[in-house]
Amino acid sequence: ALFGTSSSKSTTRSNNNSANRDALFGTSSSSKKPHRNTSSSTATARQPRTPSSSISSSSVSTLGSTSTSSSRYATNGKKKVIGSVTGQAKVKKMKEAEEYRDKAKKAMQRGMFSRPDPIIAGTYYRRAADLYKQCGENRLERLHRVASGDCQRGQEAFSSAAMEYSRAAELVIESEDPDARKRTESNKLYKDAAEMWMSMNEKGKAGQCFVNAASCLLIGTDEESGKMDKKVLAAFEEAVEAHVPDSLNAFGCMRQTGVSAFKGEKDNSLAREQVVTSPFANETLTVAMKKLVQYHEYKSALYAAGAVTTLLEGDGVSTISLGRSYLSETILQLAMGDVVAADRTFLEHHLQKNSYLTSRECKLAEDLIRAIKSMDQEALDAAKLENRAAMANLDPNMRALVLDLKTTGAVTRKKDGAAPVPSSSRSGKKSSKAKAMAGTAAATAATVAATGTAMSAN
Repeated sequence: ALFGTSSSKSTTRSNNNSANRDALFGTSSSSKKPHRNTSSSTATARQPRTPSSSISSSSVSTLGSTSTSSSRYATNGKKKVIGSVTGQAKVKKMKEAEEYRDKAKKAMQRGMFSRPDPIIAGTYYRRAADLYKQCGENRLERLHRVASGDCQRGQEAFSSAAMEYSRAAELVIESEDPDARKRTESNKLYKDAAEMWMSMNEKGKAGQCFVNAASCLLIGTDEESGKMDKKVLAAFEEAVEAHVPDSLNAFGCMRQTGVSAFKGEKDNSLAREQVVTSPFANETLTVAMKKLVQYHEYKSALYAAGAVTTLLEGDGVSTISLGRSYLSETILQLAMGDVVAADRTFLEHHLQKNSYLTSRECKLAEDLIRAIKSMDQEALDAAKLENRAAMANLDPNMRALVLDLKTTGAVTRKKDGAAPVPSSSRSGKKSSKAKAMAGTAAATAATVAATGTAMSAN
């Protein structure tokens, strides 16, 4: 009477389990449709169905688009290429895109009781661009992205316009146009995007667009051919100042082109307001510094490294990244052949940071400065070998710059990938010593490269 019989318990439990299972996964096929064991149903089930009677034309196009979307991403070498729809599905989407384009043009026409509506037109242009993207039409998508961005820009929808311009710039880079046209159009589109972000006071995104615009000017160029063009160099330095004004940059004097917008300002309060404080802004400037090092523009690279240091010192929490930024400044000064300035910066500025004193980067910088000041090649090679753990954490271009450091003079460009050959000496003893030093340098380079590869794999 209190608990019921065991059979009622099991029946209730099974009913509850069935209800819970149906609530989670849906009812089973047996519960939805009762089984009918009739001759007509059996004959119908056994009768083969033709494709025309089972699948309609709309279903065929839907299945075709679904099958292509499953294999949407394919690798082509090092790039990830997005596949596009084909066949009847592509014809349908192209027609739909043309309809959206006609609607956008109609929305921009002036009538007796209507006026142009750029917001609606921009939306239609964006929908058409999305459809052209699915069809793999690079040029049509790019044109409609720019048209959508222009419509959004006229109505002060700056965020949407900036995203459309950035996407159009990416399409220009991926296109098969000549390199000169790629450089010009992508640079302009990224600058337009940066202007839109500046209108919204998004200084971090604007600075990233400025760096991208400068990087686009390097399309089709070779870093080993010679120095960077003055126009490209000016674009990179303008991107650096967009993050940190020259008056707050410790190496603002290393700027080679242009004049700072804050020159002559007695008070740095306005300059401090223009410093980019968004997250990961230092990584954007690090990309610019890497590009400058690749093209052997060490002065401009030091200018960018000073801006990175300013951003990391301003956040008050960076330790490891700040230590590597300090080390980059030391390496670049030594690569320029100015060991006196490197020693002074190391003593008066870098060592004032307590977290830097016990780091691996500090030891490497100190050993390099001491070896070059004493003009001891053996000590320099030993410093490179003993501090290979610190060197493995550096960027590959900066690591190669450390390996190229020498006791006298600045680091020069290598031609045709040839390694620097030590000057021949008069005596056989000096010649053997030079060969031994060259062998030690080669062994150091191999060891550091192996260490960097192992740490990257880990």
